[in-house]
Amino acid sequence: MITVEKVSDKLNLDDFINYPYQLFHQDRYWVPPLKISEKKRFDRVKNPFYKNFEVKFHLARNGEKIEGRIASLYDKRSSKGYFGYLHAIDDQDVFDHLFHQVEMDMSERNIKEITGPVSPSINYEMGVLTAGFEHSPFIMMPYNYDYYDHNIQRAGYSKVKDFYAYQAHRNEIRLPNKIKLIAERIKNKFNLTLRNPNMNDFYSEILKIEGVYNDAMSKHWGFVPMDSDEFRHLAKDLRTIIDPKMVFIAEIDDEPIGFIMCLPDYNEIFKKIQNGRLFPTGIVKLLWSQKKIKGLRVVTLGVKNKYQPFGLGSVLYNEAIINMIRSNYEHVEFSWIMEDNYKVRKIAELIGTRIYKTYRVYGKLL
Repeated sequence: MITVEKVSDKLNLDDFINYPYQLFHQDRYWVPPLKISEKKRFDRVKNPFYKNFEVKFHLARNGEKIEGRIASLYDKRSSKGYFGYLHAIDDQDVFDHLFHQVEMDMSERNIKEITGPVSPSINYEMGVLTAGFEHSPFIMMPYNYDYYDHNIQRAGYSKVKDFYAYQAHRNEIRLPNKIKLIAERIKNKFNLTLRNPNMNDFYSEILKIEGVYNDAMSKHWGFVPMDSDEFRHLAKDLRTIIDPKMVFIAEIDDEPIGFIMCLPDYNEIFKKIQNGRLFPTGIVKLLWSQKKIKGLRVVTLGVKNKYQPFGLGSVLYNEAIINMIRSNYEHVEFSWIMEDNYKVRKIAELIGTRIYKTYRVYGKLL
């Protein structure tokens, strides 16, 4: 008999955190996240994300055996409801029980629509993998078994939007003259300068990027703003894995108006660290392997709204690709790219990348 219980103490929270390590322990493509990072992610006291969200974690059990998990997430600012952190065995009854609990949570808040998965918001991880299961995920990308899509839809949820991941080997990357000429023309027209972040003044740089990010993304589908505390908290974690040569800030008259951030694919290392534990041997693998990372993920690009009509994004993509080719990275992923973001999709195709994964976000009216 399936029962769903709310996570109410540290022991149950540990069960919630550890469940994916049990579910995927024999899967060759899953990458175990670092346990230390997972504990920080779910720390309601130290993680400022929880200031703006009411979150309830739930476990599905069959007797003493855990067979699934899910979270309900209520945005106190927008009064919108989401589900996230979904993982479960291939049992429709388990999926139905988990979603029923989330829907009960949302009904208490008089929420009429649920969207997800977001873990914990669109600014972190989102979507269910529906195509591309033969590849491991890049850094900060989700992974799941192929039955998730079917079971979610049978639980009454339907597709809201698909997102694509594009990939190419460095030998397949090209920079057409068209993009180079457009980028040069725009730089000259706006007296645009590009620079890497000053890592010695990191938090000052973060404040500049934060302003661009919230402005640039404000009109994007599903966007959830990040306040300064949350943005700094996320940036602090990213600082340890950033390659400064692959982050660019665009400025006009010293005003930051855009940025692009590409991250080395640390999942190449995390995959080798058994069960996500740094000690005793994981830390050695991390330190030994970090300079040997071959993959690069283009995580986000933002241009302030008033400059978006002028194609400044192409300048940032151009610069990132040039530096990727000059570096030791062997392959690149662009993700996520919305299915209806035709401008970015066209750029991705022009430079030689191709769709190799699809992620889906679902919704349900209550």
